Amino acid sequence: MKVQVCRDFDDSTGTCSVPLEWVDAAELVRAGTQPWLSVEDAIRVALAIGMVWAAAWAIRAIAQQIHAHLR
Repeated sequence: MKVQVCRDFDDSTGTCSVPLEWVDAAELVRAGTQPWLSVEDAIRVALAIGMVWAAAWAIRAIAQQIHAHLR
């Protein structure tokens, strides 16, 4: 089965900046199994999650100290 796809979608205008192309649906399925993050991007995401987790633990520790002091 063939479907039409836009290979270069322009977010600012909400339109396809090149003519639509007919591609085989199986090609889209194969493309969907490819990783969408590069290794560098995956590392950045992991580091960002780690920093948020560390900040949450630090805030929790400060809150516990303040709570203990106010008792």
